[in-house]
Amino acid sequence: MIKANINIYLKKENPDQDGKVHLYGQVTYDGRKIRKNLCKVKPKYWNRKSQTFKSGDKPKAVNSEITSNQKIISRFNEHIKNFFTDANYNGITPTFDEVKLHVLSEPNDKSKDSITLKLAFEEFIEQKANPNTKKTVRAVYNFLLGFEKNTGNNLSYENLTINLYDKLKDYAYKVEKISNNYFANITKYIKAFLTWSHKRDYYHGTLQHNIKKQEKPKTIVYLTEKELDLLYSYKFDNVTHGKIRDIFCFGCYTGLRISDLQTLTHNHIADGMIVKTTVKTNEEVIIALTEKPLEILERYKDKPLLALPKFEEQYINRQLKEICKIAGINQPTIVLKHIGDKPTEEQKPKYELITMHVSRKTFINHCVRLKIAMHILRRMTGLTSDSELTKYYKIGPEQIKEEMKKWDS
Repeated sequence: MIKANINIYLKKENPDQDGKVHLYGQVTYDGRKIRKNLCKVKPKYWNRKSQTFKSGDKPKAVNSEITSNQKIISRFNEHIKNFFTDANYNGITPTFDEVKLHVLSEPNDKSKDSITLKLAFEEFIEQKANPNTKKTVRAVYNFLLGFEKNTGNNLSYENLTINLYDKLKDYAYKVEKISNNYFANITKYIKAFLTWSHKRDYYHGTLQHNIKKQEKPKTIVYLTEKELDLLYSYKFDNVTHGKIRDIFCFGCYTGLRISDLQTLTHNHIADGMIVKTTVKTNEEVIIALTEKPLEILERYKDKPLLALPKFEEQYINRQLKEICKIAGINQPTIVLKHIGDKPTEEQKPKYELITMHVSRKTFINHCVRLKIAMHILRRMTGLTSDSELTKYYKIGPEQIKEEMKKWDS
């Protein structure tokens, strides 16, 4: 990927009679710097560290001038970022002279709409605090760019109509052949982006109100009590396999997401309880620890900060399939998928379906089986409604059989 650094900085020399100095936009590319004079400002209003104007009360005339200058800076950043976004997207490596020519040129207002949408989406991504969420939204954005490139439909705010959305849906199902539920996730982030854009006065349309994420029933994969016990007690020859097993099982016994398992410290644990604010939703969860998760914590009590070993999520998910295969978690499992209007069923050994998210589903399914009150389960998982919980569990044959015994009692 082609990269360039953009900086905005003051040159304090030679202030004018009003005490203002030049504010420059600087682009560093291929180890060389290109500077452009953007405007003049008073140094006392500029934060050199954050490269933005300082907040706080100022005279009305100063605020007006700052607003005008901020637009100049934003247009410069947009002008440069869009140049490199397009170059990366089209696989072009510009020369230094081409970059210099672009930096010193004035932004082209005719392309403002499409530039603004793409730049806004980049801003939308960067504002996501959770790295996993940021990665997911980036994947959605890349999908939209692929749609634009492969179909010729220009992505700009003014082109966002229900007809364009229908074309996107057809492309998703017929060309990319993605599932309904994955497209529902794409729709969720499109709606979130448009709502975010509307609040910032970037977008004035109503598409976000006219599209809905339509999820289809999907296979809920979780470990049975027997499978969980088998995995927990299995003696792995590979030390890393054992550590990843411990992380996964700890998730099965607590319901914590991978982002919270990766950030769980000894300070979150006291008197057999976990009290932690979740990374993804900023909800406080309270979880009582039972015997097995306490045994897992005991294995890593000498770690200086984190309570559990830490690995990249993608690595964990790859290893989990091998780990569960070794442990014998191979129950044939029917996976239901919908692509457009066509439901399909595919049988796979369960170990192929295991990811870290399965640990959270396992926890919720066992809590439901044990008839733990829903309001307690919501408090432990950070899920705010029963409808959210139902996406994580399914009623199995054993539970139905057990409940139907009530007829004979």
